[in-house]
Amino acid sequence: MSKYISFKQILQLVKMHLYVSFAAMFMGLIMVSFSTGGITKYIFSSVFILIYMLVLYSKSADIAQHDRQSFSKEVPYAAKGLLLPIGIFVVGALLYLLYSITWKYNIIDTTSGFINNTLFVFWTFIYTGLANLSNGHISAAAIAAFIIVPEIAAGLGYFAGYRRFDLSEKVAKVVYDIEEDKKEE
Repeated sequence: MSKYISFKQILQLVKMHLYVSFAAMFMGLIMVSFSTGGITKYIFSSVFILIYMLVLYSKSADIAQHDRQSFSKEVPYAAKGLLLPIGIFVVGALLYLLYSITWKYNIIDTTSGFINNTLFVFWTFIYTGLANLSNGHISAAAIAAFIIVPEIAAGLGYFAGYRRFDLSEKVAKVVYDIEEDKKEE
């Protein structure tokens, strides 16, 4: 039994990050055709950060529920959700390092520079409104969001799954006005 966290679980969250990044990039290209700059980029980032948080939350809750099963080789514990986004951080840090080197040594015009820049922009496109990427610089707000958002989403999601709290069930009761089962007398 794995005491901490499996590589497979880390990769599941990295895969979710890639899915949301791809969707954000696709929708971002559509958005650019309608509007550029101004408050639109902040609204776009806010919407996709919310979507991203919900995706990571639900995946982390699923992982926790799986860990609680008797057949699971994983040991569930409340703080495990804080370790799940480690893959997102490692890949993001490596891409940021390559991105910084690309701009610091002015190799953006080379093929490798173009690839480094493109990969970093793709990986961080969810935060594009916060990032203000230009000439190798990135805003402190975006860096803080890179670190805080996955931690909050995965941490809360895993904790909710660990405690068998189903957010979708609670939301459905509010949205669809579902009443608790009444006992007939």
